[in-house]
Amino acid sequence: MNSDAVDALAVTFNWSRVASASPVTPQEVEFNHDAIAIVKRVPDQLMTSVYSREIVIFGLVTHLNRHSDDETGRVGVQALIQRRSRIAWMDLPDADHHEAVRCHDSRIPVRVRGTLNSPPGGSATMQVAGVGPDPFLRQ
Repeated sequence: MNSDAVDALAVTFNWSRVASASPVTPQEVEFNHDAIAIVKRVPDQLMTSVYSREIVIFGLVTHLNRHSDDETGRVGVQALIQRRSRIAWMDLPDADHHEAVRCHDSRIPVRVRGTLNSPPGGSATMQVAGVGPDPFLRQ
């Protein structure tokens, strides 16, 4: 984009009915000439920003990995993350790993609370504060 030839940049949005914006979200945003340099940096920020927040996810244990000498076990939970079905990976201590195995074997959904880190194009990981069966999502 040749920013010298642009006086303003207007951006409009068509939201999905499934993932619609809140009613107070504007349908159009306009940037004046002075803001164009900032707008040019947006793609770089979006491609490198890591989504990280305290969250509770609900899903099924789909992956289990633990060697006999490991202090923790690697677990993958299939869940909706940022409105997409993804696997969140976590390392669980002994008791929590055994609980994840039990839920996996019985197909019992789990509830996981912790800090989710999701880099663009990378694997979602969680530092877990609590994990256990979710009796409300039982199949």
